[in-house]
Amino acid sequence: MLRPKCHAAFFLSAVFLFPPVAASQAWVPEKGEGTVSLSLQDNFVKNHLGADGQRIDVGHIRTFIALQDIDYGITNKLAIDVSIPFVLSKYYGPRPHQLPVDDGKYHGNWQDFRMSLRYNLRTRPLMITPFVALGVPSNDYIYFAHSAAGTQQREYVIGCSFLRNLESILPRSYVQGAYLFLTPQQVMGIRTYRSRVDSDLGYFVTNRVAIRALASLQIGHAGYQVGDPPADLGDFPVRIPSNIKWYHHDQTSKISYLNLGGSASLGLTKSWSVFVAAFTTVWGRNGHALELGEVVGLSWSFRTPWAKPPALADPTTEADPANPTKAPTHVH
Repeated sequence: MLRPKCHAAFFLSAVFLFPPVAASQAWVPEKGEGTVSLSLQDNFVKNHLGADGQRIDVGHIRTFIALQDIDYGITNKLAIDVSIPFVLSKYYGPRPHQLPVDDGKYHGNWQDFRMSLRYNLRTRPLMITPFVALGVPSNDYIYFAHSAAGTQQREYVIGCSFLRNLESILPRSYVQGAYLFLTPQQVMGIRTYRSRVDSDLGYFVTNRVAIRALASLQIGHAGYQVGDPPADLGDFPVRIPSNIKWYHHDQTSKISYLNLGGSASLGLTKSWSVFVAAFTTVWGRNGHALELGEVVGLSWSFRTPWAKPPALADPTTEADPANPTKAPTHVH
């Protein structure tokens, strides 16, 4: 695989929540090396999604997210990733869930602290990296609101990612995929198990420039259906804040979606890179339809005293497009 000196963006987020993104990548940094990333995301939701995929306009949601992420190689095969997003969101429309959170003004809060561990089992010809991850709410934020920072639930994730180069088909390209099984905290006797498949088709235009096609499919296995309002109210016939079932509907709904997008990245130096990405929801049920999500970010690669000295580093870590066995650049 290629390892050009750039950092491609990998943003396959569930609409507002940030699943363990770095956990779903196959590449693992070498011992003592890591990457610090800061990304800014702008999401616009125009419609909610009914139980059969109907798009329902009950007000719009604008959300800005700042995500801080650190990915670090504990050994040459084991990596840890930690992140936490700050969410600034507002809802403007005729049906607020709760005031003052849905009063048409921006409200901000830290969301969930996330940590993941991934272990690279093999590198060639197919890279295989299983992982586990945990998400824990960072504070007691409000979850019953269109513009809530999150769902205020712990989340456990297990999965495995796979990566292979496509040198025989298209030089300087690769394909990556990951399967994740997500288990959120139980609420009112409901645990909304979900499966997610992330895919990534990348091409290195040069050693510093990369472009990527991204897709993320989530299938909800359990939970309530929101129906097709206003005629069909599904499993939530009483939609007032005092109704306990409706109050927890964001935590108990059976949410599915398909997000598609693309990204590009530019390596400014050996240590610094910038990236951009855009994505949209093309299908979904029981959640929010992302009209457009845009991301810009900056990442910095670092070495600690525990890293292998550059003079002793494996020569296959240097950029060499002719060598198909090298790992790809770090992705977020």
